[in-house]
Amino acid sequence: MNSPRAVTLAVVIDVIAVVAFAIAGRMHHNEAATVFGVAETAWPFLIGLAAGWITVLKALQVSNVFAIVPAGIAVWAWTMIGGVVIRFLTEAGTAWAFILTATLITGVLLLGWRLVALLILRLRTPRSV
Repeated sequence: MNSPRAVTLAVVIDVIAVVAFAIAGRMHHNEAATVFGVAETAWPFLIGLAAGWITVLKALQVSNVFAIVPAGIAVWAWTMIGGVVIRFLTEAGTAWAFILTATLITGVLLLGWRLVALLILRLRTPRSV
């Protein structure tokens, strides 16, 4: 399940999930969801996401990028670690409430789409008798 097409699709969906998280966060705090505003919020997490994908593809060499374990967990963990560390270093705000909320929401987004994809793939795969 690691064809170039599957990897590209998974990366694109993960990027969309992180950007959706940034948009939702900005809207929740009544901040402008402009391209620049969303980019300002999303970039630390996108850097973490990139580190997660490097880990998944190079270090872990996972066999299924749609799998929740280890692919989804690794991508999610790196997204959060990278995002929080970069936000801390750039003094962008790392209150515990933010970290907890960001962890939960990105977890739902990054792991949730994988769960749906795996269910769809399972339903579409013919079963041998």
